[in-house]
Amino acid sequence: MSENKIIQAPKISSQQLWGMSDIDFNDWRRKNDYPRIILFLKSRLPEFESWMTEQNVTDELLIKHSPSSFLIEIQCYYLYSVFYDNEEEKEIFSSVKYSIGEIFFHKNLVKERKDIIPYPTWYKQKNKKSAPDLYIGSMQGRSHLILHELELLDLGNIMITGLLPIGNRLLDFINVSDLLIKNCISNTPIKLWFCSAINLTIEGDLAFIDAHKTSFYDVFNLKYRNLKLLNGNFQSWKFNDCNVNFSATNAILNFWEFTGWDFNGTISNTDIKDCIFKSSPIQYPISYGRVKYFHAQIKRLYSQIGKKGEASKHFYLEKTYERKSFRHLKENFRNEFYKNRQGLYKSRFYLKYYFKYLYSGFQNILWGYGERPARVFSISIITIFLFALCYCYFPHSSKDTHLNFINSLYYSMVTFSTLGYGDITQSDKVLRLFSGLEAILGMSFWGILIAGFTNNTKDY
Repeated sequence: MSENKIIQAPKISSQQLWGMSDIDFNDWRRKNDYPRIILFLKSRLPEFESWMTEQNVTDELLIKHSPSSFLIEIQCYYLYSVFYDNEEEKEIFSSVKYSIGEIFFHKNLVKERKDIIPYPTWYKQKNKKSAPDLYIGSMQGRSHLILHELELLDLGNIMITGLLPIGNRLLDFINVSDLLIKNCISNTPIKLWFCSAINLTIEGDLAFIDAHKTSFYDVFNLKYRNLKLLNGNFQSWKFNDCNVNFSATNAILNFWEFTGWDFNGTISNTDIKDCIFKSSPIQYPISYGRVKYFHAQIKRLYSQIGKKGEASKHFYLEKTYERKSFRHLKENFRNEFYKNRQGLYKSRFYLKYYFKYLYSGFQNILWGYGERPARVFSISIITIFLFALCYCYFPHSSKDTHLNFINSLYYSMVTFSTLGYGDITQSDKVLRLFSGLEAILGMSFWGILIAGFTNNTKDY
């Protein structure tokens, strides 16, 4: 793409920007950076100006509360005019709904409330499809571009250290690639929304990262240019639709919440505590394979630190999404699909995955891929009752079981458990075969049950 189409970021060094106070930095961004971002959104996002008109959102409002705040797909945002302690009047922007006259958070009395539907939610309601995604489209040296056009403000390639508070800064639409954060503090969320954070390195404790649609690794160099966490407690981090590949050394990952599917990591002397990892809602068939891989990575991390319960949970989800991927072969097994497109090869290909799908479904129903062994109890009880009905109502059943459900149930139980007391027998050939089949099922189910409950030694 020609350079004259690129909306260039202001030319100022990272050192100057980080050297500003929070207030000066935010004022500078509102004056020198946000206006060009708003022009970009108006030109590249369909019906963005129509949304602004309908929701009564002005450029000044976007600049004051940051453009990214209006680009999150949530139900509604609320702009409040409040009295603080019945004296000072101020404006608060929040995703939490309060009623007029309600008091919240340290004596804030709601005087007026304006409801604003964010652009992605509004666009989806109107057009019945998702709004265009804002993603890092290309990189040219240290110039990282959204949709190949909007250059992100560069705050990376520098080390910031000491007690520099960074949570109060407006850090959306920025490039913090190659930034080293060392022993800094934050008492408020650090909002990295629509950013590039490739090769971001954090050394020492740091809490309250809030990342949305931000990339934390270089797809062409996963091993060396990823997120690095060193020697600290990294608490209350939240990722939403981010691309995350990290390495953690001598670290604690505490109260993390990840929603998406692009997540991978390597850990050394690291613990993972009270974290939530969940996949984004499935929108396209190809996502089944990606979500399967996502849960496989989480399973591996938990298994590595010996947390078998969490590993088991994600192993079950991995197998569940693998089964679902078998129904969409073209999207999830693309290479093999196009390799077997004709004649006999095509039939064998479809037959192969059809049986894989059925077998996986059977494994799930039977014992949840080995992670839900208690299901075998339910299936065993159902099996015993079904065979008891056969023994009870089959015309040539033994006189002890014919039309006697209690005796039939007793006979079915001892046959299933292979006890075989011999006090009741069947003379009919069909029922004798049934009895043998039930005994085989009983032995199989007991073996599956024992295997399931010894699963705590399983190597994931």
